[in-house]
Amino acid sequence: MRQGRARWLTRLAFLTGVALWVLPVQAKEEAQPLQITSFSGAYLAAHIAESDNDLDDAIAYYKQALAFAPDDKDLQQSLMLALVSQGRFEESLVYADKLKEVPDVERFSRLALAIDSFHKKDYAKAQYWLKLSLESDLDRLLSGVMDGWAKQGAGNASEAMDAIDKLKGPDWFGLFKSFHRALIADAAGLNDKADAIYAATLADTAAGGSAPETWMRNAQA
Repeated sequence: MRQGRARWLTRLAFLTGVALWVLPVQAKEEAQPLQITSFSGAYLAAHIAESDNDLDDAIAYYKQALAFAPDDKDLQQSLMLALVSQGRFEESLVYADKLKEVPDVERFSRLALAIDSFHKKDYAKAQYWLKLSLESDLDRLLSGVMDGWAKQGAGNASEAMDAIDKLKGPDWFGLFKSFHRALIADAAGLNDKADAIYAATLADTAAGGSAPETWMRNAQA
C-alpha cells in the first residue's frame, strides 16, 4: 500500500507538473528531522513518515538510511519516488540516472530525466527519455502528453496537439487530452484555438464528471 501511494503521487506529479515546467521552483523551508545513528532506525523512521504521508521527513530519513547503504537500489527507488511526489524533480535526478535501467522503476526514472531535459530545453532528449516500456493506460497517457509538450517546446505546436489528439486509450483520456491541447495552444499564442478547446472541454460534462474518479482508479492500479 505504501509503494502504491508513492507511485500514485508520482504519476499525479508528472501529469500535473508537465505543463508547468517553465515556471520557477519556489524554495520551501524544510523542518529538520531527528538525526538517527543506525540504518534500521532511519529506514523504519522513513517508512513511518511515508505511511503518515509526511514525505518531507520520509525523504530526510531515506537519505540518512542511504548514508549507511549507498548502493541499496530499493532505498534509492523509495527516495526517488518520494522526491518526485513532492515535486522535487531536480533532487530526484541523481537517483533517476542510477535507476534508469531498473525494470521496476524505469518508467519513473525516465520521466524524471525527461522533465530535466524540458528544463534544459533539450526537447529531442526529452523525447528519447519518453520512449518507455509502457505498462498501463495511464503510463501511455503520461508519456504521450509529455511527448506532445516536447514537440511544442521544439516549436511544433500543431504537431504537438495532433500527437496528443491521436493518443489511443479509454474514454477518460478525452478530458486530459483536451486540457493539454488547450494549454499547448495557449502557450503557442493560438488564443482562438485554445478558447475553442477550453469551451469544448468544459461543455463535455459527462467526461468531466467521470474522469477524476476513473483516473484515480487507474493511478492507484
